[in-house]
Amino acid sequence: MKINYKDTSMLTKEEKTTLQTISSEYSEKIAVKELRIDVKVVNKGGKRKRYTININTKDYHAHVEDWNLGKALHSALNKIISEINHKKKKNILHRLLKR
Repeated sequence: MKINYKDTSMLTKEEKTTLQTISSEYSEKIAVKELRIDVKVVNKGGKRKRYTININTKDYHAHVEDWNLGKALHSALNKIISEINHKKKKNILHRLLKR
């Protein structure tokens, strides 16, 4: 699977490593050809950063905001996985009812 990262220039080296590590762990669970991860960092003058994660595939989309990069990324990738599973179950039920 190909993973494209967008807007990672605002991240530190540690944050980039976290992003790549977590996304590569989940890439085995997600059965898509391409995954686009868009990371936006919002810092409104305080000491903390707020992360906005947008994940897109051909058919699925997830949007999560959190103060913790790892938690936000886990949540977004879990949303994608649950969308994929939901669509698979829906297709199976549709085929069974069609008979």
